[in-house]
This record gives sequence, C-alpha cells and structure tokens, in this order.
Amino acid sequence: MRSLDPFLVEENATIKEAILQIEQNNCRCVVVVGRGKKRTVTGVFSQGDVLRAILDGVDVHTPLNRVVSPTFKYLKSRDLAKAADYIRRGLTLVPVLDNSYVLKDVITFFDVMDSYGPTKPQSS
Repeated sequence: MRSLDPFLVEENATIKEAILQIEQNNCRCVVVVGRGKKRTVTGVFSQGDVLRAILDGVDVHTPLNRVVSPTFKYLKSRDLAKAADYIRRGLTLVPVLDNSYVLKDVITFFDVMDSYGPTKPQSS
C-alpha cells in the first residue's frame, strides 16, 4: 500500500503549507487531518479553496482549521466505480474513511484512470 503522507496536512498547518503539499501530490487538493497517529479527517482543502480564501482576504499563514469546510465527499471502501462518479464531477481525490472518519486510503484521479487500463490508439 502506498504512503498517504503526500495527500495529508494536519489541521494546524497553514494555507501556504497546504499549497506546497498540493504542488507535491499533483491532485489539486489535500486531506486535512487532526493531530496524532489516528488521521481523523476534518476536511478536504483544494486549490479552489485557496483561491476563495485569498479573494476573501485570508492570509496564507492562516491555519487550515480556521478555513476548511467540514463538508466533503468521501467513500467507506475503495470503490473505483463510485470514485469515478466523483471524478466525473470534478474531484481529483476521494478519501476512503472508516466509520470514525479515520483515513484508510485515498483514490486519486490517476487511480481511476489506471483502472481503465491502457488505451489502444485507434486506427484511421
């Protein structure tokens, strides 16, 4: 199983730290988790959220727990078909959570695309 660290930021991290993590993971968002080893998810923070915060005059040194919305899309199992539905609606990363909102996995846009297998070029 892959490391989830590139997709995570703690809720006390700043918007700037989230931006740096988003740049690293190439998924246009990060999963925001509480402190500690449990990785309880408190929200998802996207590039769009960054832009809205900046337009609202929020400083990039503001902690995420002051700006992240607790409402977000997630799955309870690694279901690539359901994740593909979210991807079609514009999400690029879907957290997989247990019943206590503890992060178990993430499904990315790239995971969904890879599940379709390699595409063959069409002949003309």
